[in-house]
Amino acid sequence: NEEATFVSRVRGLISKAKLDEQDSGVNNLYITFGSLIWNDPKSATGEVRSPIFMAPIRMTVKRGQVMPVIMMDDSATTNINYCLIEALRARTGMKLQWFSDDMSDDLGLDIERGLQEMRSAILDQRLTEQGFRVETDISIGMLRFNKVRLWKDLDDHWAQFMSNPVVSHLVEGGRQQFVDPKNPEGIELDLVLDSELLNPTAADGAQSIAIKRALSEQSFVLEGPPGTGKSQTITNLLANALAKGKKVLFVAEKQAALSVVKERLASVGLDPF
Repeated sequence: NEEATFVSRVRGLISKAKLDEQDSGVNNLYITFGSLIWNDPKSATGEVRSPIFMAPIRMTVKRGQVMPVIMMDDSATTNINYCLIEALRARTGMKLQWFSDDMSDDLGLDIERGLQEMRSAILDQRLTEQGFRVETDISIGMLRFNKVRLWKDLDDHWAQFMSNPVVSHLVEGGRQQFVDPKNPEGIELDLVLDSELLNPTAADGAQSIAIKRALSEQSFVLEGPPGTGKSQTITNLLANALAKGKKVLFVAEKQAALSVVKERLASVGLDPF
C-alpha cells in the first residue's frame, strides 16, 4: 500500500544518505524550494527539473512511527543552486543579477522573491516559449553539490588563490617547467637521517627528504603505489610541522583516507592536536 511504500522509500533515503556521508564526509541529503523546468534533449522525458534553493537536512524515523522527523543540518545553511545559475548563464546568457548580489536579510534568503526574480528573467528573455517555467514546490532527495562549494570559493577568491605560485603556474598554462620561489635553483636535498627530524614513526631517506622539503616550504608532488608509506610520511610531516608551530590543512577525496591518517596521528599521541 501507499503507506508501506512511503516508509520504505524514506528509510532507504536515510540509509543511503548515511552511507554517502560516511564515504564522502559530506551530507548530501537536501530539501529543495522551487524548481526550474526547462528543456533538455538529452533527458529521457525531454525536460529537466532543477532545484533553485536548497538546504541540507537530517532525517530520522522513530520506532513505530510513519512520518519522518526532519531537521535542518546545523553545519550548513540554505543556498542557491549555483550549478543552475552558471548553466543558465552559459546556455541563455541570463545574468540573474539578484542571485549574484547579497540576497539575504535577518531572516535568511528571501526564497519567494528569488523565485519571482527567476520568473521575471525568463519572461524578459522570452524563454517561456522554449518551455522554461518556475514551479513553487518542495522536495527531498540526494543532491551531490559538494563540489559547488569549491567552485564558489574559487569564484569569490580567485585573485587571492592566484597569488600562490603553484596555482598561478597551473592557471597560466602549466606546460613550462615550474620554478619554485623557495628553491629557484632546483637544488636537491641530501639524504637526511631520522635523527634530524622529529618523526614519530620510522621513515627512510626518501621519505625524510619529502618532509624536509615541506618544512622548508617547497612545493612538490609525492607519488607512490599502495604500501610505500604515503600515509606514514604524511603522519611524520604533520608531526614535524606541529612541532614547529605550523598549522596544517590536510585534505583527501575519500573519508577513508582522512580516517587512516587520523588513526595514525592518534596512535602516536597527536590526536589532541
